[in-house]
This record gives sequence, C-alpha cells and structure tokens, in this order.
Amino acid sequence: MDPARVRVFVLAADEFHFGRVAGTLSVSQQALSKRIARLESVLGSPRRGGASANRSGGP
Repeated sequence: MDPARVRVFVLAADEFHFGRVAGTLSVSQQALSKRIARLESVLGSPRRGGASANRSGGP
C-alpha cells in the first residue's frame, strides 16, 4: 500500500475536517474525497453517506 494514501487517510481521520486537510495537502476537497474513496475501495470499506469514524476507525 502506498504510504502517501495512508497519510491522507490519517490526516482526514485526525482533523475531521476535509477542508483543512485539503488545504494542508494543497488539493481541492473534491480531490481529497476521491483519494479517500480510492483508499477505502482498496481496503474494501467504502463510505456510506459521508465521512465518520468510530473508535475502531470504521463507520
């Protein structure tokens, strides 16, 4: 797995704000969402109805 993809996911999970994470990475929110969706697809855990995480990191 690409470490850069994991970094994007970790930043989003830590920040809980796609706008700030997108700014940190110098990408648009749409591009960030697509990156997260691709990673979730690889992991077999697509988002349903928005971003959220519980203690285990899942929806």
